[in-house]
Amino acid sequence: MTAAEGPPVKVISEMVLLSAGQLHKAVALAVEAGASYLKNLSGGAVDTATAEQVKHLGKLAPAHVKVKASGGIRTRSRSAASRCRAALVGTSHGVDIVSELKGTLQTGQTPTAEPDATDY
Repeated sequence: MTAAEGPPVKVISEMVLLSAGQLHKAVALAVEAGASYLKNLSGGAVDTATAEQVKHLGKLAPAHVKVKASGGIRTRSRSAASRCRAALVGTSHGVDIVSELKGTLQTGQTPTAEPDATDY
């Protein structure tokens, strides 16, 4: 049975509250139900996102299921989720992130290639 028919459905795992086994099961159930997106955390209510979390969720998700990084993403380095297989970034600080990137490019600096696991 597919619970997710019609518009795309996003499943939030709150992965910091789950054991490894629980997360594997949650991902499998979400995929089986037809989820289009898997999201690591809600908007920072439980914890803040780490690059390691997003990378791990990306490894668990099949290629046809997109990953959304969310949870305390307020800086450019934290928004580098595309390098962690995130198709979407959830943030209310988009203007700040773009301004930070614009400033970096105007000074001739090269944007960080990889997010630091502690600075995500």
